[in-house]
Amino acid sequence: MKKKFFYAVACILSLAIIGCQYDDAEVWDAINNQEKRITDLEEWQKTTNDNIAALQAIVNGSNDYITSVEELKEGDEIVGYTINFHRQGEVTIYNGKKGDKGETGESPVIGVTPGDDGRWYWTVNGEIMKDANDNPVCASGKDGEDGISPTVATPMVKLGLELGDEYQPYASYLSVDDGQTWTQLTVPIGWQDYCLQSINDYGDHYSFQFYSSENGYYTYINIPRYGVKLQFYLYMLNNIYNGFSISNGKCNVPEGEPFKIEVYSSDGEWSYEVEDGAGWNFSREGDYLVCSSSSEGSAKLKFTHYSLDNEVTYFQIVLSTYVMNTIYRSDNPALVDALVNWYGNSILDENGDIEVIPYLANSKYINLNFSNLTSLKGLEGFVGLEELYCVNNQLTELDLSALTNLKLLYCSNNQLTELDISNNLALENLSCMSNQLKTLDVTNNKNLTYLEVDNNQLESIDISQNTALQTLWILSNKLTSLDLSSNPNLNNLYCQSNCLSTLDVSNIINLYNLNCGNQRDASGNNQTLILTLSNSQRENWENVWQYYEMNNNVSLAE
Repeated sequence: MKKKFFYAVACILSLAIIGCQYDDAEVWDAINNQEKRITDLEEWQKTTNDNIAALQAIVNGSNDYITSVEELKEGDEIVGYTINFHRQGEVTIYNGKKGDKGETGESPVIGVTPGDDGRWYWTVNGEIMKDANDNPVCASGKDGEDGISPTVATPMVKLGLELGDEYQPYASYLSVDDGQTWTQLTVPIGWQDYCLQSINDYGDHYSFQFYSSENGYYTYINIPRYGVKLQFYLYMLNNIYNGFSISNGKCNVPEGEPFKIEVYSSDGEWSYEVEDGAGWNFSREGDYLVCSSSSEGSAKLKFTHYSLDNEVTYFQIVLSTYVMNTIYRSDNPALVDALVNWYGNSILDENGDIEVIPYLANSKYINLNFSNLTSLKGLEGFVGLEELYCVNNQLTELDLSALTNLKLLYCSNNQLTELDISNNLALENLSCMSNQLKTLDVTNNKNLTYLEVDNNQLESIDISQNTALQTLWILSNKLTSLDLSSNPNLNNLYCQSNCLSTLDVSNIINLYNLNCGNQRDASGNNQTLILTLSNSQRENWENVWQYYEMNNNVSLAE
């Protein structure tokens, strides 16, 4: 407050010296503006130091457990997270969308980056921090070591206002030796290098996803959830740094390639046995289960954990092999670019191609919307995919037969004339609207609950096997009939603007929304739809449905 007072006095004296007449309002505006500037800088400093503390907790999290993660929101936007560690307590980290932007208009931020030795290091504006002896400042340990020199503390940021008269009051200063020395930052700290983008809950652990705007790729830190006894991580033997967590008890590995699984135990001991694994050769090496060769098909691993208090817990992993392919840029440049945009440049090999390593093959979700794609050739190696978005491209065909785990497919606004999903038995949500489909076979997709196929050229569709279907969008096609007798679980039905003359929905118990009007005949002229309703549905029609804009030219059956 002393500096604020002296600043106010200086403003008044300077104006008095210039002339006897001055605008008192201008003086107080200057004082108030300076007060706000100082307040903003102090808030900026607190946010930055909070982020530093949070990053330190995260990179040291492999020796801790997470009890909960809570999103911080401003309106509907996620601006950060509050993380509760079992040992370290609560920390808060912002994702770069909170905090004063300073004089230069850049966000305040210190980051971390993984080193070649497996440790994490502190960075300032993308450059690794150095201590007084020009050594990099380590943020994490490795293989049981703390990895942090006793003379190096967690970095801290302060304003010159707090450090004394010999410092510039509104400059930012960094210390990496617990406040013994302070170095002025010539550029503002930015929360950009390896900034936290998301925290994903995988049941047995949380995965922290960091993105480097400078390098254009993602990296991850996985921290176990409190109470989980074993966690599993896969590594290919030819590249120790490509490890990733095995979640949901399933993992795809390349056929014939050696790999190892790290079995991380919170306490106690573990043992294993192999079931249904003919042709798979496993051996234990400390905390690792090494597979020197894998055979076509699958193997089931069963683990038993014995805790220090004699509690016994069982775990199971199913390993399935796939043929590891390469997506060559020369074959499908648009797909390579789309995948790089999604994953970052690190997935490219030295030739600019993409080898579908297990990390990619086990991906659950990919968004390739608006990517100028004409083909998805090469994506068949992503055998673990559960959700695929490829909306608004120029696709004319889709071969998804290898993606047997697919649960959600959004391929709307393309140029598809055929879509074969007969091998995608797990499919639950399908949106293929605004294509050029004349036929669509969904008889094998018995798990479908959501089907959106409006704005195509369908003349008929068989949904008799889709008894779980809850929402059906099939408007603006050429349907002359629609049999819903096997779909009692429908909640929402949109079948307007077809060529229907009759429609019976009387067996659908919980139908909430019904749009079925605006039908036309073969010549394109308007025609009346005769609608059959149950007695309870008639009340909905009279009170609600008949007033929908898309329920014109509908008459109720007697």
